[in-house]
Amino acid sequence: MENKIPKTLLISTYFLPQIGGAENYLYNVYSRLEPENIFVLTQTKNKISEADFDHQQKFTIWRTDFFDGKFKPTWWPLIKKVKKIILENKIETLHFGHYAHYIFLVRWLKMPYVVYFHGTDLDNYSQSFFGQLLMKYNITESCRIIVGSNFLKNKLLKIYNQPEKIEVINPGLNLSEFEIVETRDQLREQFKIGNNTKVILSVGHLNYSKGFDLGIEAVRNLIQAGHQIKYFILGAGSEKENLQKMIGDFGLDKQIFLIGEISDRQEYAKYFKIADLYLGPSRNEGFGIVFLEAQVNNLPIVAYRVGGIEEAVGENVVFSKSLSVEDLQKAILKGLQLEVKKVEVGQFDWGQKLAKFRKILYNA
Repeated sequence: MENKIPKTLLISTYFLPQIGGAENYLYNVYSRLEPENIFVLTQTKNKISEADFDHQQKFTIWRTDFFDGKFKPTWWPLIKKVKKIILENKIETLHFGHYAHYIFLVRWLKMPYVVYFHGTDLDNYSQSFFGQLLMKYNITESCRIIVGSNFLKNKLLKIYNQPEKIEVINPGLNLSEFEIVETRDQLREQFKIGNNTKVILSVGHLNYSKGFDLGIEAVRNLIQAGHQIKYFILGAGSEKENLQKMIGDFGLDKQIFLIGEISDRQEYAKYFKIADLYLGPSRNEGFGIVFLEAQVNNLPIVAYRVGGIEEAVGENVVFSKSLSVEDLQKAILKGLQLEVKKVEVGQFDWGQKLAKFRKILYNA
């Protein structure tokens, strides 16, 4: 029998039910550990959906505004909140679910800690010389640093050259989430998808790096060329209004849809079931869990060869030569004709990765 893990506080603004790769990654790790010793402090964004989700979990979740301080740095009051949780629950170790400058708070708490990097956090906080210095300072005393791809490890090593401390664990999937009772034909009928219509799917935070503006333009041009396509984009974020305006300006409200976040995983899986192709036009990507989701649903993938995408997409992929709309269109057409090879899905199962996490996180 495995040894019990120490009482652990995960601190992260990324966590379910928000949609995203980092959110899924962290949830699937910590939801599989002993719930009585797992505590999560995360950012609040939608209190109604969060309350329902939190109630269903076996471990403890607290939600707060990480940046509610009146003075800079606005995360300063976070120190007091974390310290209170540590004392009241006898926390023994801290895990930071992604990099942020507030990791600086461990200097006051003086506790063992682990740090995750997912990609956008590394890029956002290392753009300046000062940002790189602070990052190095914040992670130097960490017990372990966990990244989701070799690409991210190599990128981080340029700032923090301690390869023995950095561990690569590719994301996994909860395969049961994609076991749907309805058939593809039944779902396409529910979604009112015609027999000759091709369905393209994209998932992720609606931000510039995901490249959904490029996807919308490419699909617009294909529709204008006579192709019957419906394009669904799942996710929320700062670019929503801009993307919705693009769709409206193109007059494609009945062909291109911004669905928003879907916290119900069975409902989420239905979009993969009705899709003919997964489009990931990212300008930058640390790995991309959604590419694994596309693989287990036997979807052809169209992406640009950037970041850690090559580690995530598998064999059934068409790489766009560039991120020009023209090249993306060509890749989409080629992807829709691709003969997909069946994927061995067991390799992606989170359950198989848990032993490695326990060993790295707790030496258990």
